[in-house]
Amino acid sequence: MPKLLMHAADDSIIPYAHGQRLFAAAVAPKEWVELKGGHLRAFLDDSAHFWGHVGEFTRRLRNDLPVGESPAPPVR
Repeated sequence: MPKLLMHAADDSIIPYAHGQRLFAAAVAPKEWVELKGGHLRAFLDDSAHFWGHVGEFTRRLRNDLPVGESPAPPVR
């Protein structure tokens, strides 16, 4: 399953190193995006970067899937 991980370098709530470790542990395909704006404001303060990556990621997902199919949820 493709993953998009985004983290603000100036996040004062969740350390940036935690996001980096999560990304390192994730299985490919994966993408990392560094944001500005801290924990709660990154999607506002860095909105063009944030939403641009979200839009591109979802477009790639949509274009890479056969028509009528969606990724299966994880087995529990």
